[in-house]
Amino acid sequence: DRVPGNSEEWSLEGLQTLVQRGITTAAETTLAEMLKTEKVVGTEVSIGSGRIDLVTCPSLKLVDNNYLIITDHKTSIQKAPRYIESDFKDIPLNWQLWDYAWRAQSYYGRPVRWIRIHQIILSPRTKCIMSEPSRINPENLQKWEVNANLLWYDMEKNDELEFDQLRQNWHHCLNKYGPCRAYQACHSFLRDEKQMESVYVKKDK
Repeated sequence: DRVPGNSEEWSLEGLQTLVQRGITTAAETTLAEMLKTEKVVGTEVSIGSGRIDLVTCPSLKLVDNNYLIITDHKTSIQKAPRYIESDFKDIPLNWQLWDYAWRAQSYYGRPVRWIRIHQIILSPRTKCIMSEPSRINPENLQKWEVNANLLWYDMEKNDELEFDQLRQNWHHCLNKYGPCRAYQACHSFLRDEKQMESVYVKKDK
């Protein structure tokens, strides 16, 4: 994740210490609390092009408990509170988490009911925060899959198009971290490749 501009440089040894401290703190706090009511189904689960950090399910075997919970770890050296809050607010419509839910449901053959983010901040003091889970309904996940297939089809077709023919998605030109790397290409140079050469280096397909 992004690190504030005034953050100090870290040596490899320093980073290793931070990471180990983060792992220990998470294991002793947020994850330990989680394991009181949930059991692990899978970690670092690779399904297609997605890799899910953590898949769990309720530990109590009740009639209505045959569902999965998706947790995405977000580890940062430093992170301003406003970015943590922003990440949590985005959870209900977070594409990555819905993609994980869709993949996990297909892979395990069990419905995914909840998605959430686990923030691990390594400095200046190690802090772990588990978000409130966001509910996923089967009907919504089916609609997400329909929309995702349309987008993936478009992405495959993009390889056959020239640069100036590609569809623009202005919704993602700016986000909480700043402009897209192609922002100038689209909005300043209007995809004129001659003008773009002053800022960008063209790569062969």
